Parts: sequence; C-alpha cells; structure tokens
Amino acid sequence: MDLSIRSVLYPEVAVMAIKSLKRQTMLWLALLFLTLLSAEVLRRRGDIGGYSIDVTAVLLVTLIKARIIGLDFMELRGAPRRLRLAFEAWLVMVSLGILFLHAVPQGAASQALTRSAQLDAGAIGRPRMDRLPPRQAGD
Repeated sequence: MDLSIRSVLYPEVAVMAIKSLKRQTMLWLALLFLTLLSAEVLRRRGDIGGYSIDVTAVLLVTLIKARIIGLDFMELRGAPRRLRLAFEAWLVMVSLGILFLHAVPQGAASQALTRSAQLDAGAIGRPRMDRLPPRQAGD
C-alpha cells in the first residue's frame, strides 16, 4: 500500500522494489527446483543400504536452500558480519553433524548407547545370575 505512495514521491523506490521482487521470485523458483531435484534423487535412490552418496547430495542441496532462506528471506545478507558468519558456521556444523551420524553404521550408535547404559547401571563386570549353575543342596 505505501509502495504506491513512495513510488510517486521517489521513483527509485519503485525500481528497487521491482528488482527485489524479481530477485525473491527467482530465488523462490530456485528453491522449488532444488526441492523437486532432491525428491527425484531420493525417489531413484533405491535400496542400496549403508552410506549413500545420494543422501550426501540431498544434504548439500538442503544446505544451499537453508543458506538462501537465511541470507535472502530472513535478510541476514545485510546483517552485521558476525551474525552472518555465525549463521553460516551453524549451517556447516549442523550439516557435518548430520553427515557424521549418517556415516556411522546403523547399529553402532544404539550398541554404544546400550553399553553406556549398562556401565552406568553397573551391569558390566558382574556375572549374570541366569547363567550361573543351579545351587546344590549342600551349598
């Protein structure tokens, strides 16, 4: 609404608004394309098991999409340099964490957690009672 009033008073505002709208529209279309590309990659992936380069590619596309959203739609591109760098560092750290968790064999994490819980409970190192021979009458 106030765009029309400002554009009459300051024509350069209207030109900047149109350029901004075009940029946002193009970025939105890029995000849409990247989303469809990710869906297609995962659809064709098949069941190969284990670590997959397809998942890594989709994660990279997701990182690019998150960066576009943060910098352009959340306007971090014009934010102070430290804030922008913190945002980008956070994106990289989260992506690396997800890649690491994806690279760990599926059963290894749950086995490590189970072993840790057993250590906490003091179950490891004690003989299991169900494996001891039955007591004799003279014991």
